[in-house]
Amino acid sequence: MRELGGGHLVITDHNKTPQLMMEGFKYESLRPLLECQEYISGVSFEKNPKDIDFDVTGFRKHWGTGTIIEMHAKELGVSPCIEKWLEVKPDLSLQGKIVCCRSTRYRNDLFPWKGIIDKIRDRVVFIGVHDEYGNFVQNFGKVDRFLTNNCLEIAQAIAGSDMFIGNQSSPFWIAAGLHHPLIQETCLDVPDSIVKYNAARYWVDDIKIIKDILK
Repeated sequence: MRELGGGHLVITDHNKTPQLMMEGFKYESLRPLLECQEYISGVSFEKNPKDIDFDVTGFRKHWGTGTIIEMHAKELGVSPCIEKWLEVKPDLSLQGKIVCCRSTRYRNDLFPWKGIIDKIRDRVVFIGVHDEYGNFVQNFGKVDRFLTNNCLEIAQAIAGSDMFIGNQSSPFWIAAGLHHPLIQETCLDVPDSIVKYNAARYWVDDIKIIKDILK
């Protein structure tokens, strides 16, 4: 959107993906983060949007041809750009902390979560919904949870922290948009969420990455 000159963003539901409906909570969670970006003049939800200049809802026809960023760029006819695309005011209460998130999708069972958490447990704060937090604690032991009300608060928490560690998820994409230091639990079956900037690392088969985390 920034590469196209910015403007008003219209969010809608996609009839072919009813499990991913945006109306209601999801839209209201995203809206504050989107509204504070300089290149977005406004945000709205419309059930049947009309007079749209650029429609990205068909990006899935490019599935398997690159990362999600590359697929969106192909659909819109622009060059892929991974320059930092999110700006927020950091939550300074998270200084010294490492934000972790693990959604139920896009996991990599080879990722050394237990070893990481055992070493940095006192610095970890978990961001995610109740079920995700419960599953994480069950698998890797007790860690603190940081409660947020929307994606803007998630972004501010991540921006204020030292690092983000997690799998592909909305918090991951927020961390990538901020160009925040991160390590991703990369899903080997769907490795389409790799954003290559200097502070980002992606777990594929490099076991020594845990040593880098713990320096």
